[in-house]
Amino acid sequence: MARENAERTGLALELRTGGVEVAGEGWDLVVSNPPYVAPEELDTLQPEIRDWEPGGALVGDGFQQELARAARTELLVLEVAPRQAAAVARELQELAYDAVCITRDLAGRERVVEGRR
Repeated sequence: MARENAERTGLALELRTGGVEVAGEGWDLVVSNPPYVAPEELDTLQPEIRDWEPGGALVGDGFQQELARAARTELLVLEVAPRQAAAVARELQELAYDAVCITRDLAGRERVVEGRR
């Protein structure tokens, strides 16, 4: 989807798929949608997500903090579960990210944390 959006807008960028190691390669911008669903929350997800998405893409905790520690980037943008937003924002501040902010999704839930270096 990101590639399609870039082509549609004419934005010149390089997309990389990978784990924490990719974030450490020194990018201007890293945007990540790492696993953030707690195991006990899996049954509460909508069926179209719970039943069709790979479990490894959904269930996990602490990936945002691990990514923030490894990233060598000017701007880091992370999707988070609402319950994680404040903790991830604090972690970014502790790791010397500036202008840390939390953005709400269309339903009003805190879902994106970003910071600059």
